[in-house]
Amino acid sequence: MKLYNSRTRKVEEVSPLDGKTIRIYTCGPTVYNFAHIGNFRAYVAADLLKRALLWRGFSISHTMNITDVDDKMITNSQKEFPDMEPMEALLIFGKKYTDAFWQDYHSLNILPPDTITKATDYIIQMQSLITDIVNKGYGYEKDGSVYFDVQKYAHDQHYGELMNIDMSGFKAGARIDADEYEKEHVQDFALWKAHKEGEPFWKFDLDAKTLPGRPGWHIECSAMAQDTLGVPFDIHTGGVDLKFPHHEDEIAQSTIGYEVDVPVNIWMHNEHLMVEGEKMAKSKHNFYTLRDVLEKGYSPAAIRYVLLSTHYRQPLNFTFDGLKAAQEAIYRIKEVMYQSSSVPPLLYNENAREMSPSSPSPLQGEGGPAPSGAEGGMTRGEVVEGLQKVLSRATADFATALDDDLNISKALGIIFDTIKELNSQKLYSQPIIDWLKNIDTVLGLSIVVETTPWGVSASENTKLQSLLSQRQKARDEKNFELADRLREQIESQFNGELRDTEQGQIIKEKP
Repeated sequence: MKLYNSRTRKVEEVSPLDGKTIRIYTCGPTVYNFAHIGNFRAYVAADLLKRALLWRGFSISHTMNITDVDDKMITNSQKEFPDMEPMEALLIFGKKYTDAFWQDYHSLNILPPDTITKATDYIIQMQSLITDIVNKGYGYEKDGSVYFDVQKYAHDQHYGELMNIDMSGFKAGARIDADEYEKEHVQDFALWKAHKEGEPFWKFDLDAKTLPGRPGWHIECSAMAQDTLGVPFDIHTGGVDLKFPHHEDEIAQSTIGYEVDVPVNIWMHNEHLMVEGEKMAKSKHNFYTLRDVLEKGYSPAAIRYVLLSTHYRQPLNFTFDGLKAAQEAIYRIKEVMYQSSSVPPLLYNENAREMSPSSPSPLQGEGGPAPSGAEGGMTRGEVVEGLQKVLSRATADFATALDDDLNISKALGIIFDTIKELNSQKLYSQPIIDWLKNIDTVLGLSIVVETTPWGVSASENTKLQSLLSQRQKARDEKNFELADRLREQIESQFNGELRDTEQGQIIKEKP
């Protein structure tokens, strides 16, 4: 497998540095509010990487952090709990939104990290790293805060691994306390922030001084990655918005503090998410948390499909039409799986002219019926052999697409081209279900066939078939008033959309 490396600006082979396990660190959320859909694009991209590597047989060790102390956390926790002691307010506030984050995270079927690190649990490790940076001459104390000496580092190393940074306008000794700033305003950044009245703080003894305060944002990930994965490690993931200053400053801290030339081998950055062609912003009324979208009735699988369906290095335009198209795409996968299942596929009513609500699974045993499609002169063996060739070729092409910098657009195209071929030849059998389930271990859409594609159980299907037959009879007798009433009853009772096609009546999940 090959990935684009933001550090080298090249597509490079993924291979474990230690020869055994690929170690991945993902920058997790700052839990000051509910996570928005742009946040989840980054986590779904990292999940696709992880699933693809596992599917390819790699061993993975994955760490993801929770930032539960920073400027936004402190401000929001004090607004919500103004009468509470600052540290208690911070921790209770952080737990509330951490719990909410994991609930949202799991709803999208994102694989859990092997290790979850919470910033407030790693203060000692952060202080140790800061001490080492200061002792090596790259950090200094000023007014109770500790800063990283960017000019000295840029003189000795390369400051700008991930982005081109012009240091010509840098002012020696200029400092910045904010966690986020633009690359045009490069200054010495805070490793440790001095305590302010009314804020939570930790005690820190440095060079015979006691410096009550809290860690800067960037030091957190350096310390937590080293403690759980060790440096250098293989892959660091995150959104493109984190390249500077967060990831650039991580590199500088880890290079000096842990005395490594390259703390992270491959940096994988996903591009921005837009909504309906515009940057997401509350002022534009297009800012959506994951919960906002779920409350509109869209399924987690459809949201996940949209978030992974555009290549991670391309901007993603999130639209509600796109969500409807995602639901349709998932339906197509479910449809062919259901056609292939051992349950009689009752998607089509019994009066359909081309597809019948046909037979049990064709490969149940030596005496079982041949796959549908065996009619027309082909023997059972020929059909099975042909099916195996189709699926083997599709699996190989799917793997090749993933190996090419996670080319998910091409991978999805292969899936739907294969489904189209299977449908055209009416090849439906258990191997197709097994193939799609295998593919879905990468996609993570949790596609199952216990029910019809639109979610109707087998017992309910009996009622549905009766109504479909009544409606077809009414149409044949040109009793369109009755047919319309039956349509309304079917769509209301089974929460579906009924369509009349050349193949007969088809009911699909409402978009």
